[in-house]
Amino acid sequence: MALPATPPSNSFDLKRAPKPLDEWVGRGELLQNLDQDWDSADRCITGLIGFGGEGKSSLARHWVDRVMQSGSPQPDGVFWWGFYENLDVEQFFEALLRYLEPTLDLSQYPSSSAKVSYLQTTLHRNRHRYLLVLDGLEVLQHPQGDDYGLFTSVDLKNWLRDFAEATHGSFCLITTRAPLLDLIDYRTYTHREVERLSTNEGVELLQKLGVNGSEPELRQVVQQWGGYALVLSLLGSYLVDHCNGDIQQLPADLAPTATEAKYDRVSRVLRRYDEALTLTEREFLEGFSAFRLPVPKTALTLLLPDLAADEATALNIVECLVKYRILRYNPDTATYTTHPLIRDHYLQRLKQHPDRAVALHR
Repeated sequence: MALPATPPSNSFDLKRAPKPLDEWVGRGELLQNLDQDWDSADRCITGLIGFGGEGKSSLARHWVDRVMQSGSPQPDGVFWWGFYENLDVEQFFEALLRYLEPTLDLSQYPSSSAKVSYLQTTLHRNRHRYLLVLDGLEVLQHPQGDDYGLFTSVDLKNWLRDFAEATHGSFCLITTRAPLLDLIDYRTYTHREVERLSTNEGVELLQKLGVNGSEPELRQVVQQWGGYALVLSLLGSYLVDHCNGDIQQLPADLAPTATEAKYDRVSRVLRRYDEALTLTEREFLEGFSAFRLPVPKTALTLLLPDLAADEATALNIVECLVKYRILRYNPDTATYTTHPLIRDHYLQRLKQHPDRAVALHR
């Protein structure tokens, strides 16, 4: 079968990517490092590794936009896949094949291994330079034990290791919480740590969110929360929406303890949010957490405890939750998502009501 001579018509496929942040701050050195990886003929895979909530996906989206606008060389195409929204490896391979060759008859390649084999041939023989983003890959890595960080999918492992052979011109950016141990033996792979925001970056973020206070007060809050990007974003929104943006009104009992685990800090802030939310909004979020896939507008009324409520009521709720930065809206797909750590918080609450959980899944 002949390979395409021109890039696919949908050459910049970012419909699965998160919306760019309006209040981007910092990360200058990491962005420059990614530019170097992209420009280098000796690099073809970079892993952005860091705790959940440090801003890996937002960083990847910001950098992709940067490359598309001013990068040199320009990519012939960009393909983004979020594994938190869809961890089915075979669907990922199908989507990538459809992207690279829209007219390909996929029935000729029924198994994952057949798709992988064809993908390898396509990328190695194709002269185009594609930028592929694999976001949230930790859901397909062993979370603990002796196999920690290793891929759970043999087909995905084989494809990425073949991609690392670098006999093509494309580049793959991966975001994940776990180290990519299956790739570290390749010189073409680069490990990049995504760490906490610096104090200055954290202060700038709070200010862009609309938080008011003196420089020492803002710096103290950033340092107190360890420059944790997700928490600072939630805190900033909470202060603006419930405390007139006044840093001095930040409740003293909201401060983290010295021994508190990083992810527990997200739940601590969300519990304070819960106190400010209505009962309907809390139950709505619990229902929302039952969805792993992005939630379309047409499904929002299913999440309301009052089945007689109309779509306008649901949209009013999600508008508030988007403003609070608890939910995120993707205008390209008209769907809503939330950060995995926020979803986990409300999923635990939903599990306390097993009958409702069963009804929602049904």
